[in-house]
Amino acid sequence: MIGNITKGRGLRGLAEYLLRNGRGQIVAGPMAGRTPRELAAEFGQLRRLNPKLGKAVAHFSLSPAPGDPPLTEEQWQAIAERFMTEMGFDSAWCGVVHRDTDHEHLHVMACRVGWDGKTISDANDYRRAEAAIRAIERDYGLVAVPDPPSKKPTPKTTTTTRGEQTMNDITQPTSNPFQPDDPRHAVWPDGFEPGRDLAELGMIESVEGIVATGASVGEELPERRRRDMRRLTVEPGYEPGLRALFGNELATVYKHAGGAVLYFRPGPGRVCDAGHKLTALGDMPEAQAAVRIVTIAKARGWPSITFTGSPSFIELAMREAMASGMKIVAKGDEQAAILAKLLAEKRGGMGAMAGPSIEDDPILAPLVELYDLPAQTLPRTAPTPAPVAPPPASPQPEPQPQRAPVVGVFPAFPNLRERLKERRDRLAHSQPRPTEPVPPQPFKRRQP
Repeated sequence: MIGNITKGRGLRGLAEYLLRNGRGQIVAGPMAGRTPRELAAEFGQLRRLNPKLGKAVAHFSLSPAPGDPPLTEEQWQAIAERFMTEMGFDSAWCGVVHRDTDHEHLHVMACRVGWDGKTISDANDYRRAEAAIRAIERDYGLVAVPDPPSKKPTPKTTTTTRGEQTMNDITQPTSNPFQPDDPRHAVWPDGFEPGRDLAELGMIESVEGIVATGASVGEELPERRRRDMRRLTVEPGYEPGLRALFGNELATVYKHAGGAVLYFRPGPGRVCDAGHKLTALGDMPEAQAAVRIVTIAKARGWPSITFTGSPSFIELAMREAMASGMKIVAKGDEQAAILAKLLAEKRGGMGAMAGPSIEDDPILAPLVELYDLPAQTLPRTAPTPAPVAPPPASPQPEPQPQRAPVVGVFPAFPNLRERLKERRDRLAHSQPRPTEPVPPQPFKRRQP
C-alpha cells in the first residue's frame, strides 16, 4: 500500500474533485455532510476556531498494491479509522473511496483544527504514516511495499488536479443543491446547510464552556432510554407529527444519525432534535425558540424539562412550560430564583411582593398567626348538649352597635376568629407561672 500526504488551504475544491459526478463514495469519518457544499460549510465552522492557520486541510491517499485483493466497504472504513487515529485526527475528516480507475484507492480529507481550536500536529507525519501503513498491510494480509528512503520524501502530485490544488471553500453557491426530482428541492430554504448545523452542534457538545439555547429532559436518563427517544426521529410519523404542530411554519426536516434538524420559515434559526434534547441554532429569536422547544417537548410527552441558555431565554421558556403544565427542573441557583419568581407571580401571593416583611407591616402583621394554625377545609361545629332542664330566663343584653367588617386583613377562612381565640387562650394557659421566692428559715441550734 502506497501513501501520500498533501496540505492545502481550503476544502471545497478537494471535495469537488473527490465527489463530483458520483465519482467517490464516502465510507468513513465523523463529518455529517454528504455534498461538497455541506462538507465545506461544516469544515468552515472548525476553521473559525483557528483563523490564523494557513494550510488547514490535510489530504491523505492510500493506494493498495496491484496484487492486493479488492477490499469491502467495511474494510475500507476500518482502515480509514485506524489510519486517522494513528495520525492523531479526532475532529473532522472524511474518507472517500474511488473505484473509477484501474484499482480502487482511498482518499481522506481532514481538518487540521481540533475541537478545542488547536492545530493538530503534523510532526513526523510521514514517518507515522509509514508505520501505520505497514501495520495495516500486516493485519489485512496486503502486499508489503518497501519503505521509502529515510529522508523526508517529496509529496507526490501525479494525481493532483487544478481543483485539488486550489481547495477553495470560500465561494458558496446560492442555488438549490437538490435535483428537481428530489422531494427536498421544492422545500429547500435559504438556510438549509446541514453540514454547518451539525458542525455547530458538534462544537456545542464537545467544547467546554459553550452554553447553548435549548432544553432537555429534567431527569437523568440511562443511555438505553436516550437511544429509544432518539429513535423516534426516524419513525415514519415523526415529520407528519411536526407538521401537525407547526403547519407551514416548518420548512423541512433533515434527518441524520444523531437525530434531526428542523428548519422553520420565516426567518433564520433551526432546532436540532436529539430525542431527549432540543437545541436552537442560528439567530432564532429567543421568544420563538422558547415556544417551539416547549411545543415539541410537550408533544413528545417529556416527564419534566430543564433549560439552558441566557437568563432571558430561560425566563421565557419557563413561562411557556408553566402555561403548558410541564414540570420544570431548575439547574443552579440562578434558575431556581427565576422559577421562584414566576411561581410567586402565578400564585399572586405575598411571595411576589417586594418591600418590608409581613411582620413589619401593621396591616398584614395579624396574618402571621395563620401560619401556626392547622389546615382546615370545613368549619367545625360544636356539639350541642342535650338540655336537662329549661334554662332560667335571663335578661336580654342591650344590643351592641354592629361593627363594620374588617376588609383586607383576614381571608375568608371558616371559623377563623374562633380558631385564633382558642389558640391565644391555649398559649396563655400553657405559659409557666413565675415561682414565688421562698423566705429563708431562721437557724435553730440543736439542743444537746
